[in-house]
Amino acid sequence: MMQKPILIIAVAAVLGLAGGFALGFGIADIRYQGTLDRARSFFPLVPEMRSVSGSIKKVQGSVLTIETPPSANPFEELPTVREIVVGDATKIVKNEPKDPEEFQKEMEAYNKAFAEAQRKAAATGSAPGALLPPAVATLPPLPTSFTEKEIGLADLKTGDQISAEADKNIKTDKRFEATRIVVQGTTAPGGPATITPATLTSPPTPPTTP
Repeated sequence: MMQKPILIIAVAAVLGLAGGFALGFGIADIRYQGTLDRARSFFPLVPEMRSVSGSIKKVQGSVLTIETPPSANPFEELPTVREIVVGDATKIVKNEPKDPEEFQKEMEAYNKAFAEAQRKAAATGSAPGALLPPAVATLPPLPTSFTEKEIGLADLKTGDQISAEADKNIKTDKRFEATRIVVQGTTAPGGPATITPATLTSPPTPPTTP
């Protein structure tokens, strides 16, 4: 008769131990999921992409195979190899460095126009440095250190660093037709990319008066 109570106690102990393990794993899983959700909140998903950048690995007819960097979001896996179709309407341009003196003159003219717009805005009672939309509309385009030269498909080669644009969401597309391709530089074999645009230069410092 003593064996039956002992057996009951043993079964109860085993069940209690199993329940404890299950409860422990359940709590750990809930905590892990909470940590994972918090981590995801730091990497919001991009709903759509209309351009990708990468290095040309192969040119075959009118199709460019490019390799792109992996997604910056560790919770999102995107294609790192894509095929870019060059259609009849695809525009291809190359960034070429602008003459430094020409660029400097453009920057000086822009800064002068910007200062004048700020002066007019201040005269109307706006906050110091603030520009109203009408004043912004009168500003010339912000100068760039490069110009765009239109080129053809035959000018593209392996190693070129390009950005390819589309008129639709191509976030997960492994193949799409580009509306515009911009050649930004070339990667030398075994070396870093050589970017075509020149480095921006700041306006010269005016001489100090004694």
